[in-house]
Amino acid sequence: MSREVESLVPGTFELRRHGASRLAIRRDGGDGLERLVLAGPGARGGEPAFRGRGATERVPWDGGHAVFRRYRRGGLFRWLTRDRLFDERRPFAELCVTETARAAGVPTVEVLAVRVDPAGPGLWRGEIATRELPEAPDLVTWLTGDDAPTGRARRDAIVSIGRAVRRMHDAGIVHADLHVKNVLLRRDPDPTAFVIDFDRARVETPLHHDARLANLRRLDRSTVKFNLCVRPAISRADRVRFLRAYVDDAGDPRALDAWLVRGRAARYPWRVFRWRLTGAARKGA
Repeated sequence: MSREVESLVPGTFELRRHGASRLAIRRDGGDGLERLVLAGPGARGGEPAFRGRGATERVPWDGGHAVFRRYRRGGLFRWLTRDRLFDERRPFAELCVTETARAAGVPTVEVLAVRVDPAGPGLWRGEIATRELPEAPDLVTWLTGDDAPTGRARRDAIVSIGRAVRRMHDAGIVHADLHVKNVLLRRDPDPTAFVIDFDRARVETPLHHDARLANLRRLDRSTVKFNLCVRPAISRADRVRFLRAYVDDAGDPRALDAWLVRGRAARYPWRVFRWRLTGAARKGA
């Protein structure tokens, strides 16, 4: 195992090898967790679940559930390589960033283990296992559900999202794909937001202002797509409330919102046009 991989594994995890498989497993996970990880997809007695691009499997574990996510390539190579990676470090890097976020108080999931297997010359397959957050739907599900909160509960949830993203940025973490399905919300009993999926995220200290704005722009883009393609459920008041919680009296949330709105037409006009057509087609169906 390369020194680069070893340097990415936090002290609360142990590196292990089983044949060609390479694992980083939580030290307090016990042999049962190791056996579960080594069982492989389809042999764990779980059920399929879907979140994002990678296939996921929900498996009973430790009185709750573990969620296993297989890595997928994006971009132009995704049709050729599918679940094969060029870089064995990718799952270990996500583990490292997630543990950095947790240590900094960022509300996110707990990683249980990662696994990497060779898949040909210079190619790898990888999985990451996390402890499921019970009763914590993603923001899309939360907004479109029959029991979607309103009034104060909705306002508190949006404030929680703003604070979670701000805490992530204050920890120096740049999310690689900050969108509405990578934000979970749980009522316990007050709404609590969690930021998930730190695949390809990076840590920069101090975090540059432009990196923060790029993340906010990505999240704003996903809300535009949601409003046009799914349901117009995220209002300007919601956006301003989120930004007010994010800036925390250190800036003007309305001016920041206006800047994000102006950037939409300049940065992705064709996407907005396509989303409008998609939304109109769905509404007419």
